[in-house]
Amino acid sequence: MKTEMIMWLFPVVFMVHEFEEIIFVRRWIDRNREELARRFPRLSERMLPRLEGISTASFAFVVAEEFILVALVTFGAYWFSLYALFIGMIIGYGMHLAVHIVQFFIFRRYIPAIVTSALTGVYVLYAIYYFYVNGLMPLPDVVIFTVAAVLTLAANLALMHKLAEMLDL
Repeated sequence: MKTEMIMWLFPVVFMVHEFEEIIFVRRWIDRNREELARRFPRLSERMLPRLEGISTASFAFVVAEEFILVALVTFGAYWFSLYALFIGMIIGYGMHLAVHIVQFFIFRRYIPAIVTSALTGVYVLYAIYYFYVNGLMPLPDVVIFTVAAVLTLAANLALMHKLAEMLDL
């Protein structure tokens, strides 16, 4: 598989995962609210009001903005051959998938995003492997871009969730 194909697949892979979350998260929260509160009372006190306050439309708004960001960074990384930036973003996304996998094992039942976390996780592992074996992953740059990507995406996600709450879509 060519480098370009791996890079341009990322926004598609990202959206496949996000579609599972958009479609299933609202109903899942409604169905599992009591179980979450019983098993994880402290976490539920903080998280459930926030999650329940976000409509499907607001969540889709957040995902749309994240998609634009992912697509722009992918384009910039491709255009300027900043492969370490791309891999940093891929590793950040892989960390996001790992959180879902841990959530699945802790909750011990279906959670929105587990199916696509497993499926798109294969893409993440392949992309990292491909860039590594082809010498396109200088470790110091990858570490810097991974930290930058994770911090940027976390800050962006927090900001977008606040904005979605304010807009009340």
